Amino acid sequence: MQLDPIVHHRPERRRHPRISVAMRGALIFAAQREECRIFNLSESGAGVTCPALPPRLGAVVDLFIDGRGWFPARVARMDHTTLGLEFLLRSPQRRALRELVEPRIHTIH
Repeated sequence: MQLDPIVHHRPERRRHPRISVAMRGALIFAAQREECRIFNLSESGAGVTCPALPPRLGAVVDLFIDGRGWFPARVARMDHTTLGLEFLLRSPQRRALRELVEPRIHTIH
């Protein structure tokens, strides 16, 4: 008798849809600048890989997105060299990010 695998579906907790990207960037934390790669992006956060990680979960960092500027964020998740960032944005920064993300979301769906 073969058993069916148990599949657990987690409800989507993200506030905004995310897109896959391949962008260069940099993280500023603890007076250091570290180059990083941004692999996903939404209006509320980003997934990045960075060889040097911030000192702790919850650390506040600045993410530089090439050609777009600086975006303050909080480290929401950490796993080896991968970070999940939650943006801490003011209205002008949120608009700039929305202008980057929204056109790509509409071409995917």
